Amino acid sequence: MYTDISYHAQSKLPRKILNIVTQNKGLESKLMFGTDYIMIMMVNKLGGLKKYFDHFTAFQDNLLCDNAKTFLKI
Repeated sequence: MYTDISYHAQSKLPRKILNIVTQNKGLESKLMFGTDYIMIMMVNKLGGLKKYFDHFTAFQDNLLCDNAKTFLKI
């Protein structure tokens, strides 16, 4: 099972997600970033895409690419 974490409107949520993933290493291979990036850019308090992705540098390749490839078997 996979989940998409591409949009949220809570500025503290990326930190919560990071804490959960850090405590449960298997989860980093089950998260994907979908196509709602424009929504993050529209909510000023979230700080834009760079700030969003800065939270997830430890597993950014999984989040943005590798997990989708695995899911799609490519």
